[in-house]
This record gives sequence, C-alpha cells and structure tokens, in this order.
Amino acid sequence: MDTTVEALNSGLAFRQRYDPEQMKDFMQLFDTAYDASWKGIRPFYFLFPGLARFRKFFSLILLEKKEKDEFRYQLFEIFKKSIDEHRNTMQAGQPRDYIDALLEESSSMTDFKDEDLLVTLMDLFIGGTELSSKTFVSALCLLSQHVEVQEKMANEITTLVGSRNVTLSDKQSLPYVEATILEIMRLSRVITVGLPHAVTEDVVFKGFSFPKNTMVISNIYGCL
Repeated sequence: MDTTVEALNSGLAFRQRYDPEQMKDFMQLFDTAYDASWKGIRPFYFLFPGLARFRKFFSLILLEKKEKDEFRYQLFEIFKKSIDEHRNTMQAGQPRDYIDALLEESSSMTDFKDEDLLVTLMDLFIGGTELSSKTFVSALCLLSQHVEVQEKMANEITTLVGSRNVTLSDKQSLPYVEATILEIMRLSRVITVGLPHAVTEDVVFKGFSFPKNTMVISNIYGCL
C-alpha cells in the first residue's frame, strides 16, 4: 500500500507513469531512513507495542542529524532533476502537474525560493505516504466488515454522481460518503499525537500557565 500511494504521489508531482524499478529505488530511500531511526524507538517498543504502528511517522523526526542530512540530500537531488526538467518544458497557463503549478504560482512571489519548493515536495511524499496508506488499509479492513456501508456509499455515488469520476467538488453532494471517510479516520487513529508546536505568547488555559515558546503536542488519540 505504501508503494501504491507513493506511485500516486509521484504521478501527482511528476506526472510520471508507474515505473516499478524507479519506485523501488524511491521507496528504498525512505525505508533506509525509517530503519535508521527505528533504533531510537526500539527500546520503548516492548513497553509500548503500539509504537510500531507509527514507526514511519516518527522516524524522520527522530533521525540523527547526519542521517537526516543525508536523506534530505538524496531526496532533494531526485526532486532537483525533475524541477529542472519542468522548467525547461513547461508552458505558461498549462500546468501538467503539481510542480508546474508551483513553479508558475511562485514566479510572481519574490520570497519563494527553490528550497521552499523542495521542502513542499518533501512534505507531500513524507506526510502523504505513510498516513494515506494506513488510512486506505483501515478503510479496506473496516469496509470489508461492513458490506452494508459499502452498498450505501456505492448507491449514493451512483445516484448523485453517475458513471463519471468523483471529484472534490462532489464532496457536498455525498454526505454519507464523507461521513464514512471521517468515521474511518476517527476509528483508525493513524496518528496518536500531533507534531510539536509552540505557543506564540504567554497563555493561561484552565488554570495552567504556558509561557511563550512552550512546546505543545496535541493528543489526537484522546480527541478521537
């Protein structure tokens, strides 16, 4: 499922057809980084087995600086080649994919640099692979146990959309499909906690004092 989602991301960003060998190399780069960082989590696995579900999500955060820099360098080299190819072949007003759209949009922005584009692509592949694949797996698992829900979703789509492909603009017209997706995300809980943030000013909340720059991590598991 990871490879499938990565192929979808690749098509979105690079308009590339699925290339098994290329995708294998691409996923190997991520797996190497994940495995290197897992050694920092492994001692806690025996106390908290559930951590294994979120190994890849936390792994890139926990990588040592040298390993993280190497991963970033190799990933950026792949992106840079594609960005250069896009710049040489793109046509104004006719974006072919995500990179074309970003390059065209950023052409009028004085503070948008190539590094911003590289980081944006990295976010797409890192955040969009593991979490998306886990959500898909959860959806398959849950829907296989509730065939009646599958049928209701299919009927709503057939009735309101017809035979054409579903688009984001159909979201408001498919309340049952939308509710099912949200419930799958709630039940699967693919993330237990949010990424670290910091308060921008002194805050008092329910009697607790949070000085400026205090790190705050949301308990997504508890909320769901």
